[in-house]
Amino acid sequence: MLLDRENEFKQAFMDALLFAVQHDEDWLPDRPPTVDGLGALTLAKALNSCTTFERAAASYFKGRDAEAGHDFWMTRNGEGVGFWDGDWPDPAATIFTVAAHAVGPFELYRGDDGKVHTL
Repeated sequence: MLLDRENEFKQAFMDALLFAVQHDEDWLPDRPPTVDGLGALTLAKALNSCTTFERAAASYFKGRDAEAGHDFWMTRNGEGVGFWDGDWPDPAATIFTVAAHAVGPFELYRGDDGKVHTL
């Protein structure tokens, strides 16, 4: 499955995901993660969650798709920043935050195969 480089929301989400993996203490620092380093199911789940969220909320992004993708990762995973931190006006900030929390965290781990997987 290829990542649609034209979709700024998904690209920003995946960049945030890979950044989180790269800065996890269990990751090999000499081998930065890439989309190719994700397990097939992990990639499918990530893109599916993006598609679902984007379909519901994209009309409210108002050209801020990349920022929304990044904030979707951060908010759903409780990273301390996200939709709620003041960069999005209400009611969008509240709606996006509640929706991202409802989706739940995207927990990652490095499998025995060296690829990144999700629970």
